[in-house]
Amino acid sequence: MSSLHELIQTTVEQDLSLEERRPTVAIVSKSLLSGQSIARKLSLVGVNVFEYRHFDALFENIDLSPPDIVLIDPAGQELEWRALVSLLRIFSERSRVVLLAASMNVDQAVEAANSGVAAIFIKPYKEEEHTERVLGLVNEIQGVAPGRLQPRFTPRPESEIHVYYLTSDDWLAFPMEVRNIGEKGARLCLPYREFAAELQPGSSGFPATLAIGSARISLYLRVVHREGGTIGVLFERIGAGRKVLESFIRDLHTQAFGGSRNRRRW
Repeated sequence: MSSLHELIQTTVEQDLSLEERRPTVAIVSKSLLSGQSIARKLSLVGVNVFEYRHFDALFENIDLSPPDIVLIDPAGQELEWRALVSLLRIFSERSRVVLLAASMNVDQAVEAANSGVAAIFIKPYKEEEHTERVLGLVNEIQGVAPGRLQPRFTPRPESEIHVYYLTSDDWLAFPMEVRNIGEKGARLCLPYREFAAELQPGSSGFPATLAIGSARISLYLRVVHREGGTIGVLFERIGAGRKVLESFIRDLHTQAFGGSRNRRRW
């Protein structure tokens, strides 16, 4: 089987051309620190995370907006995991179930799989294995073909990252918010819907500047997708500041998946 790093990737063109829909994960855990840690890791890769301490709170909201994945930590819950999984299958058939367990033997794992559990994570939550496994399940749900992929990361607000572009009919460079970014491309939020009409899918050769804090990286953009107020772009060419971008992406990768980027099998 391909490495975890490969499993969360697809061609950048395919990934950016998809209609933007942030996947959702619900975490049910009585451990505040555990839930918050998992939420931080998943939010970096563009996942909307909702945290619940009890199943009652999840069930109150699940009819309105069923999550793609429900990650269950059964420790301390009133019902055991078998009953929790059964209830969840009744309330939301479309949600994939992931168990976060302290231990589980082979017979229990087989029983869980037969009950509809998509994956079992043994505590503690491991970034390198578990975050990427969650994204693999998200890809399956959204129908993204497996293949070699380029992960995209959602920068934290304090990162102060924008792309500045000077339109063909203006003298002032406008900043575009970076919704998510990878080594070879990004999804950008236009300052207003009609901004830069020349930025249309298939067009290329647009000079721009990526600002990460006080650092500046010169880019040439190719547009692969435009819908509403966002566009997906490839970095057709990266000029001065390439190492700053590479370092920034490495830092995001480490925050989301841990320090190792070595290929592995699972």
